[in-house]
Amino acid sequence: MSRPAQNHARWDSKLYGPYGFRRVLTGSRRGSLWLLALLVFGVGFVLGFLCASWELFPATWHEAARGSGFSADGGAELPKRAPESPPLSSRGRSVLDVVAAGLLEGQNPPDCGTARYLILDELTDDHGLGFSLITLFKFLYVAHLEQRVLLFLPSFTAFPWRWCHQAPSSYACFFEESSYCASLLRFDQSLRQRVLPANWDAIPDWKGLRSIDDQVVVFRQKYLSRGAIKRPAHYQAWDLFERKFQGGLAKYGRFFYYAIAQRVLVRPLAWLEQAAQAQRERWGLAPNESLVVVHARHGSKHTEQQHIPVAQLAASALAFCDCLGIRNILLITETQEVITEFESVLAHAPVRVLYTEYWRPEGDVWNRDLVDRLKLRRVNDSVIDTIAYHSVLNLFLARSGVAFVGTIQSAFLKLLVSTAYSWRQAPVSIHSLRAGWRIRDGYTRANVKYWSFDPSRLPYPCAHVPIQHLESTEHHQNRAYGVFTSVQPQPMPMQGEQTPLSSESPD
Repeated sequence: MSRPAQNHARWDSKLYGPYGFRRVLTGSRRGSLWLLALLVFGVGFVLGFLCASWELFPATWHEAARGSGFSADGGAELPKRAPESPPLSSRGRSVLDVVAAGLLEGQNPPDCGTARYLILDELTDDHGLGFSLITLFKFLYVAHLEQRVLLFLPSFTAFPWRWCHQAPSSYACFFEESSYCASLLRFDQSLRQRVLPANWDAIPDWKGLRSIDDQVVVFRQKYLSRGAIKRPAHYQAWDLFERKFQGGLAKYGRFFYYAIAQRVLVRPLAWLEQAAQAQRERWGLAPNESLVVVHARHGSKHTEQQHIPVAQLAASALAFCDCLGIRNILLITETQEVITEFESVLAHAPVRVLYTEYWRPEGDVWNRDLVDRLKLRRVNDSVIDTIAYHSVLNLFLARSGVAFVGTIQSAFLKLLVSTAYSWRQAPVSIHSLRAGWRIRDGYTRANVKYWSFDPSRLPYPCAHVPIQHLESTEHHQNRAYGVFTSVQPQPMPMQGEQTPLSSESPD
């Protein structure tokens, strides 16, 4: 026997042979009890983590997924990792961190030439930024179920993203790319020819189960449509997400899944993080200082339903401030009249109303259908870029929000809440002054107390605080915040900032 083999056998005998066991058995009773306790604790921790993670991802539905990471009894594992990647460890990380890291690795396969792809076309112009991002989240989970890499069309083609008209004219204007395959397909012509046919019409449409065997599929909307676009087409992905993640939605809540998707798809670029920090410093906010966030979605929403009165939004926000001892309200709106009225209602309240300053045009000028139908003033592309920039900036400013006011029917409010949920890794209070479609499962049953659909009652932990009826001429009593000094929020200058976008005043 060679020397290495002898050493190996000697080591095994010490660890597992009779002598090794004899040393353990003849040790002190106290040492044995400590060893047993540590063993029981370790096994319990591992089993607890596995049980908590088991229902995060449901089973796939097709035999093609055999051996690709899905278990036969209905539990789906995290996406496969590249062989050279280090093992995914849960030590010191939350379930949000672990699952998001797994999905991100699934977006970056070892070989982009052999990967399976789901290409998402740009959505049509009647879809706002919030709705588009929520839809992208659900397609991410659909791609995971089908063992595909999700690619957004403007990320690797010349087709532009309508929210950013400057290079690279895609999500990469604000967010880090979720898949390096997008860059490879954009610049590596040989790889592109191997993966994609020259004619887009030759790529099969995404049809869920019916297209599961195709390596590359496309969800067609704006640029790649074969004809008239059916408005509810994107709801196929929504419905698939609802069905396949039904158990997880009930156990973990919808905002849990949205928060994970944000960590994969909506990771801000460094310049955007710096811009958000610079804005907080202009307002004089301490690091991580908590905010009450109000989202007033008015614009052209009157074509669908009546607007929520500004005084009602302000009353709820003021009650939250009263309860939580917060004196800063972040107001997010696309309508200048809302800002003017909101400040008038709270003119004598011991709170500050904060908002980013830019020219807010009348109505949803980014929706070309509404521009023609409502005869809104047309604007140039730079105005759309500025609207998108401030929308994304406010999304990250709202991360420090602990209470949110608005209507959960708005997709952008869902984004705001999930951003704060992801940042804090804990539920935040939501006062939705109007009920929302398919969103009552936003939190788990244990955390449903953080939610209120009753306009006259705040959620936990402020359900005991009354909501005053406010008018724009009403004066408010000082509520032990000390002497209030009115601070006018300073405008966020676009020129000179570390941003690829520029602000251009309308003609």
